Amino acid sequence: GRVGTGHTFQGGDGRFYMAYTGRIDPQEDVGLAVSDDLLNWQKVSDTPVWPQALTAPYETDFRERGVPQAWRDPFVTVLPNGQRVALLCAKRSDGPLAARACVAMARLDDLAHWTTLPPLRTPPLFPTMEVPEIFELDGRWWLTFNANGGWGRRLDTPSRDITGGTYYLVADDPLGEWRMPEDCLLIGSGQGRRDAVVARSVIFGGER
Repeated sequence: GRVGTGHTFQGGDGRFYMAYTGRIDPQEDVGLAVSDDLLNWQKVSDTPVWPQALTAPYETDFRERGVPQAWRDPFVTVLPNGQRVALLCAKRSDGPLAARACVAMARLDDLAHWTTLPPLRTPPLFPTMEVPEIFELDGRWWLTFNANGGWGRRLDTPSRDITGGTYYLVADDPLGEWRMPEDCLLIGSGQGRRDAVVARSVIFGGER
């Protein structure tokens, strides 16, 4: 089937791993591939390492609602306590359909065992929170994600109306409460356009 957005990272064994969105329809899951050279890849397993959670607090009824599900765009990182975790675009099981987006989290006991945890504590405002990423910069934590309006939800910011693109939230701790700045559009468009969609940060010269 189709393959969706993912994230490539180095494991503790020095090899490269790619967490990616698999299947997509009718249910999204996370698969894992491994490479020694970033060119040739093999699946770690034929089964998902992080299958879609179909229990609360995550959505359980997308098949009945006719609204696309969300369990995609994994991002893997290491928290200050040394724990390796994964994040992805998900939806809550309650609240208005156009504001159920959340960022799911999993604990990686090892690369083959991913345990689903409660979502990050983010404001219930967005239809989707795609391609999430968290990182530390200048003493604070930043969460970036892609969002557009939909299902009757309109996203406006002080600088633009009917926005779409990459937004950001800030927190003092990655597991704490994530706050939304007044103008939280990092890069994007207005008036319903989608000229700039997804942005990600990189480390260059040892700095982000």
